[in-house]
Amino acid sequence: MLRVLDDLAQDVRYGLRGIRLNPGIALGVILTLALGIGANAAMFSVVDALVLRPLPYEEPDELMELFMVTPPNEFGRPNIPYEVARGWQAAQERPVMLHARATALYTGGVEPKTLAVQAVTPEFADMFGVAPVLGRGFEPADADPSAPDILLLDHDFWQTEFG
Repeated sequence: MLRVLDDLAQDVRYGLRGIRLNPGIALGVILTLALGIGANAAMFSVVDALVLRPLPYEEPDELMELFMVTPPNEFGRPNIPYEVARGWQAAQERPVMLHARATALYTGGVEPKTLAVQAVTPEFADMFGVAPVLGRGFEPADADPSAPDILLLDHDFWQTEFG
């Protein structure tokens, strides 16, 4: 055991002598190691968040997105006719949320802004387990095309535009 510790001490002295004689190379090695460790830590954080941790929903393995192969819209995604989507929704035993990406012009601030929005059906809140902090959420009557539009703001937009 003493022999192993003696060899270790000799190796450490040799390494420190090499660093003292070639500080530029030592700095390059240290920076390379630091960069490699930092990159690996960052990649692990991404993989952990996206792959290893489960999604924060009740049954994440039950979530799926269906779409039809049709000519793409302005977002590069195909549109499903509303009647077809409602037919899919009616044929399922589990809740099905319909959504569509769109843009909206917000003119309530200092300058007009084009916002990316999602038009969703009332099943949105139940499917993702979210509830508004203020106001009311979606109700089944809101799905009627003649019903007035309902708007849910995300926290960042609410803080930025309404303080």
